[in-house]
Amino acid sequence: MKAVSFILFLLGILGYFGYQMYDDQNNLEEGIHNEIKVLLIYNRNENSDILKAYKSVLEEEGVPFELMSNKNLIKLSPDTIHMNVPAIIFPDSVNQYIENSTDYWIEKYVKSGGKVALIYDVNTRSNDGKYKLSSTYLDRVVGLDFTVYQGEKDQSYKYGNIYFQDSQSALYFEIPTGKIDENGAIVGYHYGKLLYPLSPVKVISGEGQTIYASDENKRPIIVQKDLGEGSFLYVNTPLGSLKGRSDDLILRSILKTFLFKIAHIPHLVSSPNAKGTLVINWHVDSSVEHKSLLWNIENNYFRKDINQTFHITAGPDLDNPHDGLGFDATGIGSSLVKRLMEFGSIGSHGGWSHNWFAKNIEEKKLTDEEMKSYIKKNNEALESIIGYKPVEYSAPVGIFPPRSSIEIMKELGFKSYYYVGDSGSAPNRTFFDGKMLADNIIAFPVMSFGINASLSEIQNSQWNEEKMKKYYQEFIDYLISNRTVRLFYSHPHDIPDYDYKNAVKYFLDYTSTLVEEGKLQTRTMTNISDFIMRLVNTKKRFTLDAQGVHAKMTNHTSLDEMVIAVPKKIGKNRVQSNDYLEDENYYYILLSDNKNDVLVNVSFESLE
Repeated sequence: MKAVSFILFLLGILGYFGYQMYDDQNNLEEGIHNEIKVLLIYNRNENSDILKAYKSVLEEEGVPFELMSNKNLIKLSPDTIHMNVPAIIFPDSVNQYIENSTDYWIEKYVKSGGKVALIYDVNTRSNDGKYKLSSTYLDRVVGLDFTVYQGEKDQSYKYGNIYFQDSQSALYFEIPTGKIDENGAIVGYHYGKLLYPLSPVKVISGEGQTIYASDENKRPIIVQKDLGEGSFLYVNTPLGSLKGRSDDLILRSILKTFLFKIAHIPHLVSSPNAKGTLVINWHVDSSVEHKSLLWNIENNYFRKDINQTFHITAGPDLDNPHDGLGFDATGIGSSLVKRLMEFGSIGSHGGWSHNWFAKNIEEKKLTDEEMKSYIKKNNEALESIIGYKPVEYSAPVGIFPPRSSIEIMKELGFKSYYYVGDSGSAPNRTFFDGKMLADNIIAFPVMSFGINASLSEIQNSQWNEEKMKKYYQEFIDYLISNRTVRLFYSHPHDIPDYDYKNAVKYFLDYTSTLVEEGKLQTRTMTNISDFIMRLVNTKKRFTLDAQGVHAKMTNHTSLDEMVIAVPKKIGKNRVQSNDYLEDENYYYILLSDNKNDVLVNVSFESLE
């Protein structure tokens, strides 16, 4: 009897835990059921800064997503969830070890139609943290050998350049032409070819693969592998880690391509009205601009149909106290500031004396409190002329000690700033040393052209005018085709002083034409920073049922100028909205002015 009682006890325990497992799976699947979202997977360290980097980009790009542990993922049915979860991302660093059976789960999910992004070092270590010494099942499924430690040892992880196969591959992954050199390598502002952490991954089988980028040794960096009804995207550089160190572009661009072009995820578009958006930022440093500003106005380089931002160093000096070489905004420059107000917004270009301020920060001769006092003095001088507090900032000579500068900006009420990090990327809540600098102040990375940004730098590189015309046109075309925002920067005196008058005139004429045609818009930094903050604070919920796709958007301020993008593969032929755009892949549904709560329905004929 004792034996029978013990067996019954064991069966009861097993039944209880079996029910609990079933109940857990049921709850998980109910959480996923009908709601369309991306899953961001981690195995360890849910609070990792790497995950925060991915989350920040997904929020800024209007993507519905959920953080989920690897253990919970494999409790879901891989054969059916791709309808509601079209894409799953395994970020770098937090998935070096994956749970047993995850590789088989991933294979089933992809064959059923799901899309999976594997970033850098996924599945390269065992549960004890040691490197795996032989290829895994997942390696063979993807056709790439990630398990390189046994053969490479201390060469397993090193640095190298990233080369796109051709210009079309770079554009497919939304890399601006200014960020690619003549050989297809990614380059940085001032740096030239950038070095990225890479692993010597090897191709096992090229069947179904497309290699978009490689290193200098032809080892794969960005690879897409089609399998069944779905596909993998493997990226051989730590995107989250790079974002954490002020290189936002490659994470953002690759995620956008994966989610919007490969997986077709419904989302909110990250530019107002889903249009390409140009932000023009002129830096007014010194008295040299007294003549050049008038010249630009008289020669139609400043135009009322193109919104621009002018950041001014307001003091009377430039290099040293009492040298009289500054712009002198409250003196001789006062009437010019008032003229500039006709063409856009006025912002603060640092601490009263442009070169003196930058030099003393660089040489660590100013305390944080002294930095703040000079910026405040600059702000107050400008406010006395323009009648409002400047909320846009640019650091003289780009000297921007991140942590102290951000604290000063918070205290003085700034909303946005020109930034030399993240070059070539979209406005964002930037990271430094692995952490977000501020969750409510937007960095506007400078758009670079090779190693240059301003016209004076381009002059130093001795580029000809035809080359710059081509760069400028491709830049504007990039904004329009990707419905994205970028900042162009230079100095007003660069136009009359250097050999690019016709190139800049062409750039502005092209911009004016496209603005008039409704294909492009120009905005100030303030306008875009306000839009981004509304976007990241908008609650997004996309659901799918027999009647169609339902998008529920809620924002306590306003949904004005926001646009819902619904992929045509799930929202076919008919949109229940009076105001929408469309392209090859998406319907773009414009939300009504000033509403803060909206429900949009998209009907379909059949699901693929």
